[in-house]
Amino acid sequence: MSPKPSATRRWLTVLAGRNPLVRRSDRWEAVSHIALTVTAVLLLSVAGAIGTAVYDGKSSDYAAERASRHQVAATIVDEPTSTSERNRLVFRAPVVWQHNGVAHTGTVEVAPSARSDDPVDIWVNDEGQPTLPPKPEWAASVDATMAGIGSWVGMVAGLAGLAGLIHTALARQRSRAWERELAYLVDGYGGRAGSQP
Repeated sequence: MSPKPSATRRWLTVLAGRNPLVRRSDRWEAVSHIALTVTAVLLLSVAGAIGTAVYDGKSSDYAAERASRHQVAATIVDEPTSTSERNRLVFRAPVVWQHNGVAHTGTVEVAPSARSDDPVDIWVNDEGQPTLPPKPEWAASVDATMAGIGSWVGMVAGLAGLAGLIHTALARQRSRAWERELAYLVDGYGGRAGSQP
């Protein structure tokens, strides 16, 4: 048993072969599939450019975050309270901290085991207000990779949709041709029923 040829090889055979049973619509479909496959490969460079642009933007944004956010030591001044947020239990406590010689107070998320007078590290911005931790350096690479892959998958999905439309149109054309030829056979070769050559 011989191995099944790949789809690309099959389309190349249809396109370049001299089989008299291959219809013109088969050749057009082969051309469209080969062209769409080549286009999908060429779109890798577009996806790479999108990923590079995302990396450049995100890496500078995240570098600015790391430059403007600082970790400081704070002290819990009262017992934490718990609330349910997004299907998880969150513990928050009032804390005090110093930033650039100025005392600040606020409420931050703490560990479930935290108690009053415990030290806790918090992230603050340049004004000393609590903020989220900065994104790590590798986050820009992850964002860029996801953007590149996502854009390429989206473009290839569009090409696959186009291939489906082309196949449907050519299949309808072939079906109409078959109906004409079958009607010709049923009518007995132009109205002379039973007189086959």
